[in-house]
Amino acid sequence: MKRLALLLAIALISSSSTPSSFAAPKAGAKCTKVGKTTISKNILLTCVKKGKRLLWSAGKTKLGTVTADEIVRDYLFTLREGLKPTNTNVNLSLSDGIPLELGKDLKKFAELSATYFQQFMILDRRIELIVAAPDEESWVRDRVKSLPKEKQENFLDFYTSRIGGAMGGVTNQGLAYIFLKVNANLNYKNLETRAEFLDGWQGVMFHEMAHVFQSLHSGETSMKTCTVCWYGEGQAEVLSHSHYGSNKRTVTKGYESNRYFGLEEVRNYLSRNGGLNTRSIEEMVDNSLRRDEYCAKHAAALAYNLGRLINEKLIIDFGLRKSIELMTRIGSNSWESVFLEVFGVSQSDWLMESGTPYVTKVLMDPIRFLTIAEANQIKDSIQFNGEVFPPPAKIENFRNCLENGTHGANSSDEVDKSSNGELRINSADNLGNSPDSGVITVRGTGINSIRIKVFSLSTEDLHFDSGILNVSGSPITVPVTQLKCGTTYLTKISVFSEVDGNGKEFAIDNKGQLRTFDC
Repeated sequence: MKRLALLLAIALISSSSTPSSFAAPKAGAKCTKVGKTTISKNILLTCVKKGKRLLWSAGKTKLGTVTADEIVRDYLFTLREGLKPTNTNVNLSLSDGIPLELGKDLKKFAELSATYFQQFMILDRRIELIVAAPDEESWVRDRVKSLPKEKQENFLDFYTSRIGGAMGGVTNQGLAYIFLKVNANLNYKNLETRAEFLDGWQGVMFHEMAHVFQSLHSGETSMKTCTVCWYGEGQAEVLSHSHYGSNKRTVTKGYESNRYFGLEEVRNYLSRNGGLNTRSIEEMVDNSLRRDEYCAKHAAALAYNLGRLINEKLIIDFGLRKSIELMTRIGSNSWESVFLEVFGVSQSDWLMESGTPYVTKVLMDPIRFLTIAEANQIKDSIQFNGEVFPPPAKIENFRNCLENGTHGANSSDEVDKSSNGELRINSADNLGNSPDSGVITVRGTGINSIRIKVFSLSTEDLHFDSGILNVSGSPITVPVTQLKCGTTYLTKISVFSEVDGNGKEFAIDNKGQLRTFDC
């Protein structure tokens, strides 16, 4: 989901720069801290101690004139250059307040962005492009009646609560959609203002089309409940800011305005909450789940801006193909498991060793130039080999990011997955634990309350009901009692997006057979 507030704020940022009142440092001049580095006339200077004095020392390394993020931006843009819109399976619906010429331009953007993403992934459904002007709620209500009930609520909530913006995704009924709320009060005869307006909305379209493909390949619900916000929104930001405009000049201008606005928002937040340090950044990253304060509640949309930096580093470290592969596999397992499978390193280890140091460096020095060797290494690593990922045969949505099993308290037993996907306990508990009790563990995101029922496999009698339990964090561990020795049970797990069993419910019936310990 893209907030237009960010887009509008961009126009307030001047593209001019203010010259520094301080002279550039040079080799042999005084410095203040050993190990500190700076750039002067394209040479990397390092603060060293010579005798009792601290002086700038010029290294042998020559720097280029490019940053890591510029390489990623330019490469992604080159994949679009010369691309002709070939995906015309876009159905356009306009409210009365939207000029037809604006609708046609937005449809072209949708066709171009769909064609762009089809270089990486397959889109096998029609796209419904819905464009509404403010104060036309009745038209919106009539237009979304054909959508599933929960989608209708999403559209209407978005329309009535925001001054403008966009949202995109898929439905289980074989439809992809992008919804735009656009203030169309502009003079279309003024080519300059029209071009600036359309440049911004082209970036928005690429952002939302990224969500369409994310949702299609992972499952709409999995994308929203199983994915950390910094990845979903951050990836869409990286991709859209590489396409902010119709040519390289406008892309660069829009990208820089967006980027520096975002960096300032993150800095301002950190300055109010512990300062700019690695731990503060790690906490923000670890907690930027869907719907939490970092993703949805702050006006600055911190996970968008922070996520853009982290996704840049993912592409730099592992290449564009791996970044796309992660998107296509989100719905197949828990987020942490998929991250490890795709990149060969856990999310926590990668963030500690590479992700957060990069974010820290960019926040402190957003214009650090790379060495020629560094730049060439990044250029080589991000090349895309043209592999296209098909959508999964079946979207499993929410349940794919959950794992559940049962074991005696403090038991060292391992839980195995049998060929049919059941979860079983395969050995007895030799630790003296009561054989009539166990534990069910559920892992996932977006869960605020849960209810677990356990039934006998043979009689279907209810043996355990946890009732509604409000929970936070993950994993969620629930003690289970009233179990009988040597009996096999089935579970029904219901999780809810809000406390007290409210909000959206996801039921996992008979997720696995649970066998109690032999007595």
